[in-house]
Amino acid sequence: MVEMAQDQFDIILIHPLFHRRSGSGSVPPLGLLSLSSALRHEGFSSKIIDCALIFNSQTSASLVEMRQWLSAILEEAGPRLVIGLGPCTTSTIRAARAVAQTCRDIFPDVPLVCGGPLTIIPGIEWVIFEYIGATAMVRGDGEFALPRIARRLRLGHSLSGIPGVQTTAKEIVLPTFIEQLDSLPLPDWGQVELGQYIPSVRRDLFAYPAAPLVGSRGCALNCSFCSSGTLLKYRRHSLEYTAGHAALLTKHHGVKSLIFYDDCLFPPNRDCTKDLRTFGRLMYKSTAGTIWQMEIVPMILQRLDSLTVKQLFNSGCRQLNIGVEKSSEDTLEAIGKKYSVEDLRDSCNLIKDAAPKMRLTASFILGGPRETRESVHHTVALAQELPLLYAHFYPLFLYPGTPLYNSVVGDHGKLWFKTATSESSLWGELVYQDRELSGDQLVDLIQYAYSTFYGSTGWKEIARSEMGNHFERVDRFVKRWTQDRFRLNKS
Repeated sequence: MVEMAQDQFDIILIHPLFHRRSGSGSVPPLGLLSLSSALRHEGFSSKIIDCALIFNSQTSASLVEMRQWLSAILEEAGPRLVIGLGPCTTSTIRAARAVAQTCRDIFPDVPLVCGGPLTIIPGIEWVIFEYIGATAMVRGDGEFALPRIARRLRLGHSLSGIPGVQTTAKEIVLPTFIEQLDSLPLPDWGQVELGQYIPSVRRDLFAYPAAPLVGSRGCALNCSFCSSGTLLKYRRHSLEYTAGHAALLTKHHGVKSLIFYDDCLFPPNRDCTKDLRTFGRLMYKSTAGTIWQMEIVPMILQRLDSLTVKQLFNSGCRQLNIGVEKSSEDTLEAIGKKYSVEDLRDSCNLIKDAAPKMRLTASFILGGPRETRESVHHTVALAQELPLLYAHFYPLFLYPGTPLYNSVVGDHGKLWFKTATSESSLWGELVYQDRELSGDQLVDLIQYAYSTFYGSTGWKEIARSEMGNHFERVDRFVKRWTQDRFRLNKS
């Protein structure tokens, strides 16, 4: 416990670390940057401490080191009113608990408020209040709730009754979501030094500094394995707001490469192609000379025509990251996705014909209902057929609160918790397994997938052509992926 920090802020916002895989990047805490901006708009000062930038492992030794580092920072910059901690997810709760313990040791009388995806899940209150030890949690968007928490504390009033804020495990509080996202001020980018953050290998366009941004929240899809579409309400900024945000980053922060991390920036509706063209025009006008990339679902990809692809490329779009997931419509249906795999092949070829220098990457999920060893091999074969610069392969994870988790795990709600807090499973993720494929078999198949895709002469030819003198550095990461991407429990 310290008597008084040298520099004080109304609110300290802390981003917990998570266990990174080889080739993973570091991303500024977008949620905390938005909270900081909302607080500043209401007259409160804040400071962001990003533990995830400095530390990348949740081993016990790493958490001890992190606590020592955090203690030194908190003793120099303390909170007057409250400490905010998040996002709390399955992959950060061990670190979140360590952060909370450190905060209580130094500032035992300062309230600790948690936010993030975990707080949305029904029945998860015990994790936030009992395991992490929070004073309160915000369910839903924090830009409305946190300034009200700060105002109540400044006046010496109780936190009870604030919409979306829960103060005991036994309360029933519904999540609150901000409907008009354009009403929010732009994130407080002055809180971070963008040059300290490095994109992941597959998202690295070799133009720096790079910055992430999102133009939406939640997801317009309802895949059974994903929490974004099943627990979070989908909302989107206007395209003009998002392009304006991009312009701010390029003109005032010198950003050369933008990474849109939205799960579904463009919902698969009848207006999606029109929206894509409009967005391309806005980005060309707002960020000329800056390159960018985005996530895209196959249902949108299949609606692209040559003209739209060329317009996106001319506006600066240099990479499309496709959530392919599976190679058969049967296994896709089993996880709540529906599209034509044959149309996907045609769409990827159309894109490369229209814009040969557009990079395509894809993610694939191995395992799940109806999955067999044979279907996994078909998925790996599909990855090799598509004109991809990168392919990432993941086991199917079970996230609490999702339909798939509920159907598989049922009422055994603490199963994921045991996994998430185990020293032997530092990523905090529960792998789907059944009689057809065990968890260990899935990990072996993932190693096979990486070795097959990245060991081919075809991939090396594509990579050398598209990466030029960056190939050798990337190849060092890729070689490690082919050996142990999902077996690195201790490093």
